[in-house]
Amino acid sequence: FNNSTSRLLISDDGHGFLLDCGYQRVIDAVQDLMAKKLVKKVEGIFVTHMHDDHTDMVQKASEIFQCPIYATTEYADVLARPEAYHLPALTANAMKNLRVMKDGEKLAWRGFDLTFHFYPGQTLYHGALLAEKKGEKPIFFIGDSFAPSGLDDYSLQNRNLLHEDSGYLYCLKKIRTLPEGCWLMNQHIPPVFRYSEKELAMLE
Repeated sequence: FNNSTSRLLISDDGHGFLLDCGYQRVIDAVQDLMAKKLVKKVEGIFVTHMHDDHTDMVQKASEIFQCPIYATTEYADVLARPEAYHLPALTANAMKNLRVMKDGEKLAWRGFDLTFHFYPGQTLYHGALLAEKKGEKPIFFIGDSFAPSGLDDYSLQNRNLLHEDSGYLYCLKKIRTLPEGCWLMNQHIPPVFRYSEKELAMLE
């Protein structure tokens, strides 16, 4: 499932796990899948980062689907209290049903092993979700951090840092630890992709 800046993991038994929800049309599309009996229930929403095109309708979706919202410790507060931050492209819709996960914390969900990551690429307030399923190539949902062409965006206003253990360099280290054959997925770009060792070295 691919709609706007959202993705929907669907388990073999028809349950859904939503990644981001910036628009009403995403909720409408998921409800249409439910009406067609293709999805039984949405059981969670993972927020990749704080930008409004990914977050504006997350709280509403959480209420409609009666499910929790997941984020990592490092950026959960900006989702819960956006009014306390002076940052570009913030949603005005605070999130109330947050389940805060530690960097690297895992969740077994309906045949998937989900690993939550702090992933401060396009913005400091950013995460990523690794989804692994037996017999299939794993996918690393990376929000807006990285694209097939390289760095997706760089902006000091997003508090995009460049130090050895922060920002894009920290994210590149994470990419190097992913399972073999893992795909990367940007929320804006439908095709999955991965980097060669030469490309990773060039990006660093």
